[in-house]
Amino acid sequence: NTVMYGSPLAVILEVFRTRSVDAMPLSLSVGVTICSAFWAAYALYLSPPDFFILAPNVTGVLLSALQLLIYARFSACSSAKRSEALLPASGDITPSRPPQLGADQLLLADPRSNFTDQLHAPRPEVPELS
Repeated sequence: NTVMYGSPLAVILEVFRTRSVDAMPLSLSVGVTICSAFWAAYALYLSPPDFFILAPNVTGVLLSALQLLIYARFSACSSAKRSEALLPASGDITPSRPPQLGADQLLLADPRSNFTDQLHAPRPEVPELS
């Protein structure tokens, strides 16, 4: 049970090496923290407190708190790297939109042809439906 609580810490060396928490699952760390805290509270609620429930769950709370602290420390580095990767090198940050194709162009696209040829091809005449 305690090994499960510390399992997200298996990627701790990668987090420190890359200064990125992309490999560390936040939802798992939060879930483990909540689960461990509830089980530890339940063990304390019992009269007398049950050490066999309390010990692994207090360890789980401590390990998951460590995971959340590491996540908080390196998440700013990860988001800064992510935003740098998304910005173009020229400094132009205007968003680009993909070309909009009509239904007739999508139906007439030949899979053997180059996509850009289909983009710039003249639109065929579509007969009016009566």
